[in-house]
Amino acid sequence: MIELPDYIYERSVLKQLYLKEESRHLFQKDAYSVSISGGKKDEGYFAEASCTLTFKGNPILREEDLNDILRRLMCAGGSLEEIRAEIVFKGGFEESELRQFSSSLKQVADKLGAQILRVSVSLCDTGEREQTVFILGSGAIKSASEAPWKRGKLYPGQDIILTGSLGKYGMAKLCSENLEELRTIYPEPYIEKLKNKRADRLPLIETETAAFYRTTVIVPLGAGGLLSGLWSLGDREKAGLRVYADRLSYEQETIELCNHFNLNPLMLNSKGSYLLAADMDEELVYALRNAGLLAACIGRATEDKKRVIVFDDEERFVESPKYSY
Repeated sequence: MIELPDYIYERSVLKQLYLKEESRHLFQKDAYSVSISGGKKDEGYFAEASCTLTFKGNPILREEDLNDILRRLMCAGGSLEEIRAEIVFKGGFEESELRQFSSSLKQVADKLGAQILRVSVSLCDTGEREQTVFILGSGAIKSASEAPWKRGKLYPGQDIILTGSLGKYGMAKLCSENLEELRTIYPEPYIEKLKNKRADRLPLIETETAAFYRTTVIVPLGAGGLLSGLWSLGDREKAGLRVYADRLSYEQETIELCNHFNLNPLMLNSKGSYLLAADMDEELVYALRNAGLLAACIGRATEDKKRVIVFDDEERFVESPKYSY
């Protein structure tokens, strides 16, 4: 891996960006949760989250490409204020592609109100033509009075709230990747309904509502589905969890596609859904539903260390996540 020559920086649009750091940033590649660190005395605490993007064609950044970073920062009680980026060109370098990426990065940063602190460019000698982009976003965390869930603690007796429909994002992905096969099974109106499903939702309502109902944790679901989220939630304080399967919400299409492809809906990518731990479960669920969200209390944090999902009279342990669609 080599750094891009200085003359490229001198003549490219990178020179127009707000570069304020001399050293290259070390990225957390696809970290599930945010990293929370203490800053200077007058800055308090800040959170960082990252994502990795791969482009076969022109590396043009879109606002939705940063949704994974945004949701993690929001769930930590923060916002996106600063962006660092590294782009790795594989199989050859085209300055026009660098210009397009730089321009799109600037447009996205301006739209999100974030400042670009650092852009690093590298070349990788490989036969495969591809661009890999590492983005790291960071921002200050609100005070506990404004965002009490930023403490990220789980206490015995708290109720676990689920918002959104489990596996909806994974279901939409299954549909887009297996469209022709599904057309041989389902009628076209059904296919059109599947194609129009949207699930990549930011926790705007959750973070606005949580502060009023003694919420101490918000966890974004994603790859690995509910099981991965419960594992992450329970591992925070080595606390136990008891979740009831009959309280979980799915769309009918999700169940049908899981049956067809022999997938576990509990492990299906549930990006756009969230887990919350709160003391005032009924009030919080009512408020979330009033705001238009699908929300339900699905279980409780327990004093013992067991993390289980109850299916009728059978208890199944929540295991370390195995990622699926």
